[in-house]
Amino acid sequence: MGEVATVITAVVALFAVCGGYVQFVLKRSLLPCVEFDVEFALLHRGPSQAVGEVACVVRNVGPNMAVVENVRIRCRYRLAGDPEDRYPGEGAQPRFAHSLAPGDAIVLVEERTFVQPAVAQRYGVPVALPAAVQIVDILGLFDYRIDLGKPTNLLIQLFARPSKKLELDWRNGIRDHTARRTFFVGSDLDT
Repeated sequence: MGEVATVITAVVALFAVCGGYVQFVLKRSLLPCVEFDVEFALLHRGPSQAVGEVACVVRNVGPNMAVVENVRIRCRYRLAGDPEDRYPGEGAQPRFAHSLAPGDAIVLVEERTFVQPAVAQRYGVPVALPAAVQIVDILGLFDYRIDLGKPTNLLIQLFARPSKKLELDWRNGIRDHTARRTFFVGSDLDT
């Protein structure tokens, strides 16, 4: 009877270890672990234009390499003297009447780049705005995927598939991961 109990205990322990590995290692390696933010810094304001820098910052806080591509921004702004109304159909959203590239996104990096674990990668671009700019609204977007090894991918396929109910299947990557911030840059002009 003692041998049977030992075998049962060993089998249960093996299942517990395998279940813990699936739950705490495989599933966590599959979840996206990328933090994303946008930054804006006003560098110069002259009589005819303001020069600033827009940056998208991707921080890989996970255990796997992140493959990042198609990093882009949309930049809207409000000038001194613009009407202070709301964006039609957006409720409380303020209206930014001007855009740096109307209808288009400004591409910071199109090709694939890699962000290693524990690294913050900054993608920046200088921008010229009218001198009377007061508020800048930046929407940053990018696509990424987590680079898992073939053995991990196989184990995930077998034991740790994402739930279909949650619609959170990260295995093929994330498109249009976004961050949006609005910056007050003031104005020296009384226009």
